[in-house]
Amino acid sequence: MALRTFPISLAVDRRVVLLAGGGESMLRKARLLASFGARLRVVSPAPDAALAALAETVHRRPFAAADLDGAVLAFADGADADTAAAVVRLAGERGIPVNVPDRADLSSFLMPAVVDRAPITIAIGSGGAAPVLVRRLRERLEAALEPELGRLSVLLDRFRGAVRSTRADETARRRFWEAVVDGPVAARVLAGDEAGATAAMLRALNDPGYGQERMGRVSLVGTGPGDPDLLTLKALRVIQDADVVVHDASIDARILPYVRRDARRIFAGPAADAASLAAAAALAGNRVARLMPGDPPASGGHELEALRAAGIETEIVPGVHMGIPAEDVITRTARPAAAE
Repeated sequence: MALRTFPISLAVDRRVVLLAGGGESMLRKARLLASFGARLRVVSPAPDAALAALAETVHRRPFAAADLDGAVLAFADGADADTAAAVVRLAGERGIPVNVPDRADLSSFLMPAVVDRAPITIAIGSGGAAPVLVRRLRERLEAALEPELGRLSVLLDRFRGAVRSTRADETARRRFWEAVVDGPVAARVLAGDEAGATAAMLRALNDPGYGQERMGRVSLVGTGPGDPDLLTLKALRVIQDADVVVHDASIDARILPYVRRDARRIFAGPAADAASLAAAAALAGNRVARLMPGDPPASGGHELEALRAAGIETEIVPGVHMGIPAEDVITRTARPAAAE
């Protein structure tokens, strides 16, 4: 069974990383770690010349416990079983994460495949189960992602303080950044026009209404038969853009993890009026996704009528139609859900 790992990003710039071993597997790790600014400490009786050239410190001897002093990560070459076992044991006692290449059973962390668009990095892992598949996925992402993504990230970071000072509300800031990333600022950076992007960013920053909506809106989102894999692309986008998600017990629990983590979830119990809950959230200026089982009728039913009667902009996002009556979908997907 693959090792289930929690993905994090660890700062290694100017921090010590131990490499216990002098062969090819340690050289591959050293090349990647050096590109992220790590201070490499190599311990091996006969380290590879290219590996030694990348290291800040080289000890040409067997591993010793003191070699872990000050290290934030440790790597050990699995070809030397005794040394690897010692590094794993001593690093574990000190709480230092340790990796033995190709030995997930000995490792407390695994190295992902990395797509580097500094400062944007994307890590892909399989828990050690399918390294070739992971490599292929990295190759696809490398080909699909624009080379200038890093420049875009740097430009956005330059304006973070100005945006924070001119837009105190968190929702207003998020909508501003969404409009920037989806609009001409990003397009110009990715096209290589950094000066034009900066000018467009300044115009956006000085426009208080840029990316904002005076009143919220409600999307009646069909979730099909309840399988997340059958969500339409538009349904997924609307769910992930929503500030508030209104759902009831008819919605399959597998759909809810697709809701943005900082979005507010409102559970509409049996006695609740879901349309009223959605309307109140929209009137407060939120983008609301009202999740509905199956495929909402084109007419929208009574909820659409109630929302439009309240003067709220409303749209219907159809779900995948499976030729199943809505009441059967509700019966099949209904399950207990805790009120939020």
